[in-house]
Amino acid sequence: MVVRIRFTMHGSKRKPLFHIVAANCRTRRNSKPLEYLGKFSPLPDPTGTKQVELNLERAQYWLSVGAQPSDSARKLLEKAGLMPPKPAPWRNIPVESAKISPVSENKEAASSGSAESSS
Repeated sequence: MVVRIRFTMHGSKRKPLFHIVAANCRTRRNSKPLEYLGKFSPLPDPTGTKQVELNLERAQYWLSVGAQPSDSARKLLEKAGLMPPKPAPWRNIPVESAKISPVSENKEAASSGSAESSS
């Protein structure tokens, strides 16, 4: 059984609330989860902060037994410090300049070595 840490949708119209749950990957989004881990409100409160409640111990347990987080849950777990940040895409990694030796030196060394062995 593959377990995923994901969001389930709750709340009302124009006021979403997501529950963070550990659930079987083959079940529907809002079906009964294996365990309720917390909740997340994506709309900021009057002070400008988004509310997140998360049971860190249980989330760490599910990650340790092999639960795979969804993309949005992974971002939340990264901010909580439970997962290392996802590596940057390969396109954004700076390429170090490669040192290339001149071709003429290599050819001269190769030709002089072969000339010495033939004489």
